[in-house]
Amino acid sequence: MVRKFLAVAALAFSVGIASAETLLDTDFTKGSTGWVLNGNAQLLDPMTAGVAQVLSLTQHEGSQTGVAWTELQRQVPSFSFIAEARIRWDQAKATEVGSDTSCPADGMAMVFAPVATDAVGGGGGALGLFGGAIERFVAFEINTWRGQGLGDETERGACTSGKHETFAFDLITPETEDQARTDGVQGTPEKGGAKIGQVGPPSGAKIVNGGLYRYQWNVAEDGTMSVYLTGLEDANKAVQKVKVLEVKFPSSPIGFEGRWGLTGATGGATQYTEVTRARIDSPMIEPI
Repeated sequence: MVRKFLAVAALAFSVGIASAETLLDTDFTKGSTGWVLNGNAQLLDPMTAGVAQVLSLTQHEGSQTGVAWTELQRQVPSFSFIAEARIRWDQAKATEVGSDTSCPADGMAMVFAPVATDAVGGGGGALGLFGGAIERFVAFEINTWRGQGLGDETERGACTSGKHETFAFDLITPETEDQARTDGVQGTPEKGGAKIGQVGPPSGAKIVNGGLYRYQWNVAEDGTMSVYLTGLEDANKAVQKVKVLEVKFPSSPIGFEGRWGLTGATGGATQYTEVTRARIDSPMIEPI
């Protein structure tokens, strides 16, 4: 009986694995096949050790917006969107380009939206998403700008508190009352908006100048969204498959045919925003 149970369990497990399909798996160190690059998004050599080419969304210059969309467009019940990315800030470079010399900005996002491949939102704190050009989207955002961070006005006035690095979800539809991304304001799962569930990174995880991380954004059929963080370098390898964010929405936020996207933006403050790999699976998979 035990042997029969184990056999049935093994079969069920194998069927579960087989039901998941990798829709796209792109190694940007080799190219960007399957993606359409817009604005400042480009493949380039970051001139750093360990990697010869990245998808660069911003290049530490002011007022940049980089957006990449998949050519693939699907309606799916659930998905896992995985990106290996890093954010770098250099004070000397900030001085050279005349940007803020005390803090990076603004952030990046992983997105699902019903858009054409040339869709680009606003720059700066709009992260290439907000601003009206993209009327409907759901996203996982990585914020680096102090003003959009956590804490009171004093803490958001500088990067010294460390509260400028945050993770959150964004949900915008034509019916969303507050469609702006505003300092000190967070949306809710019920009403939508920006920075829903906003939290800081886990203990021991440094996002800006902290090395390459794997971000796995899972969207379940029941409306639960979660993100897992894994460090990919010696300096951050203590962080392994850590659930950094989870929010339950009243209903599935992905009930449309959409594309997956990567966005990044700068304004008066700047940063390097770089992605080395992106993968999309549906149905949703366990953290890898």
